[in-house]
Amino acid sequence: MGKKVGLFSFVAGLAAGAAALFLSDDKNREKAEAELEKVAVKAKQLKKDFDKDPEGTVRAVAKNVEGKAKKIVRTVKRTKVVVKTAPAKRKAVKK
Repeated sequence: MGKKVGLFSFVAGLAAGAAALFLSDDKNREKAEAELEKVAVKAKQLKKDFDKDPEGTVRAVAKNVEGKAKKIVRTVKRTKVVVKTAPAKRKAVKK
């Protein structure tokens, strides 16, 4: 019997492969490193803010996330998706 492979392990493998392909280029590694440095600075600042005022920080983060989510919803609503399908084949009717 074959092993059962879960969706999570499949997606994780797919993501790891995509990351390996992306990071195989030196330019992409430099870009990724720069972005990670920015995120690390933001995370450290957020940690400091959370240590000072946990409830205020949670409210601020929630407000920020809500604003970004609304922006994404507006963008998606404005985007028209056109799906073209092939016409259904009709069976010949015998007379």
